[in-house]
Amino acid sequence: MRVGLIVGTGMGDLFPGLQWSTHRTEYGTACVALTAVDGTEIIVLRRHGLEMRTPPHLINYRANIQALRDNDATRALSTAAVGSLRLQTAPGALAIVEDFIDCTRSGPITIFDSPTTGLVHTDFSRPFCPEVSEALSRAASKVCKKRLPKVVYVGVDGPRYESPAEVRMYAKFGGDVVGMTVVREAILAREMGICYGCLAIVANYASGLCDKPLRHEEVTQLTRARENDIRAIICETIRRLPRTNQCTCKDGSCC
Repeated sequence: MRVGLIVGTGMGDLFPGLQWSTHRTEYGTACVALTAVDGTEIIVLRRHGLEMRTPPHLINYRANIQALRDNDATRALSTAAVGSLRLQTAPGALAIVEDFIDCTRSGPITIFDSPTTGLVHTDFSRPFCPEVSEALSRAASKVCKKRLPKVVYVGVDGPRYESPAEVRMYAKFGGDVVGMTVVREAILAREMGICYGCLAIVANYASGLCDKPLRHEEVTQLTRARENDIRAIICETIRRLPRTNQCTCKDGSCC
């Protein structure tokens, strides 16, 4: 079993000392490195590129997920900094993403985008792999000594933060957190047959929930402050993943 690990804002050195390389795919290039946890090989991928400077709306998501598939990853974990849409979910909290609302406007994100790929409709009854999510949840309970909440993620384009009116709307839609990357990854992972789960780090209250202006530097600082816990959760999750898939994620795309 090989596992992909996608690291985002503030998490570029979650596993220090890795040798990064450029992996070429039919969609473009991705930045990857190899490591291992208790004998399980891990393909670590920097979501925002080698220097972690690619803004969310310019990330080559198809190349990133294809790079995991090319390296035989059957499951993928991701870390993602998010803004909270709920006062009860304070900055510094960790959560398991269990569903999403796609509010991106930059066009469909898919590998099925031409007549040559055929007419394919992908099932998203369970947007995140239940096996990966359960392993994340149990691992977090062991590390944090409590059960993490499960949240609905609202996906937006970025790179700007949301307006207060948008935040109120997203909360009324049923969202709990908001971010700029996870929805695209979840869609492509399902289309490419990779089981995907996400550990969210609440980095700030979304606009309008507090009086402070949002600053990216503070988001990065807060995510780094949880680095040790996040690393421990990721490692424990990898230990708890079943050796064989019993989920139906690979069966999600149908004509």
